[in-house]
Amino acid sequence: MLKEKDSWTTKEVQELIEAEFGVSYSSWQVKRILKSFGMRYALSEGLQEAG
Repeated sequence: MLKEKDSWTTKEVQELIEAEFGVSYSSWQVKRILKSFGMRYALSEGLQEAG
């Protein structure tokens, strides 16, 4: 399911989990879960250019 897109926001993953499994997690919890699966996050291109 996550392979359907190249990149996801934490909010999108949060909404996907809630829609598919009926479980609600905070963004912090979603980041922890994704990290435990060996996934990582990166800043969006707009934020990288601003810095």
